[in-house]
Amino acid sequence: MRDKRPMNDVTVNVILFKISKTYRIPLFDESLDFCAFMGDTAVAKMLSFINKQFMKLTNANHSCPYQHDIIYYGTKNEQFLTEIPAPKGNYILQMKVAANKKWKAHVKFFATVY
Repeated sequence: MRDKRPMNDVTVNVILFKISKTYRIPLFDESLDFCAFMGDTAVAKMLSFINKQFMKLTNANHSCPYQHDIIYYGTKNEQFLTEIPAPKGNYILQMKVAANKKWKAHVKFFATVY
């Protein structure tokens, strides 16, 4: 059964890891109120890079409330992290999304910066 109430409380946790041979190094770990962020994307500069790429690939490109299903259209990994200023190497971008205080999605993107 689907919950069709409008989503006004959306929290996003974003972690960027650099992968080495022995472990993953977290470069940043940030949680934010997505509804407030969509109202003013200049608040978090690093997440603005990610948001710019991600919004091209989804129908979540407006502010709250969300009263529809969020559709992710897919991406090629080599194109997703191209605008993030990062040194060469392998990376994991992990995103967790909570709506109405319940975790709904956990997505990992794997990419290599040349």
